[in-house]
Amino acid sequence: MKLETFEECLDLCDRTPNCIAVAKGSLSCQLKAALGESIYTGSSDFASARVLTNSPPATEPTPLSCPLSDGITYTASSGDSYLIA
Repeated sequence: MKLETFEECLDLCDRTPNCIAVAKGSLSCQLKAALGESIYTGSSDFASARVLTNSPPATEPTPLSCPLSDGITYTASSGDSYLIA
């Protein structure tokens, strides 16, 4: 599915039942129902995240950029948290 930003990809996962992770490239957003092995491609046009928690949002979401956002936790509008990898 083509989405413009990583945040849009995370929000789509947040609204999709059984979505536990995302993989976002420059051309697509892939929703994942299971975790697999991570493979680093060396591309700055690729990002991934997995669901950490389902909790109420504490603050406004922070804009994301790769690879600077690696290791941070993104909180979607519903309150679900994602670890950016």
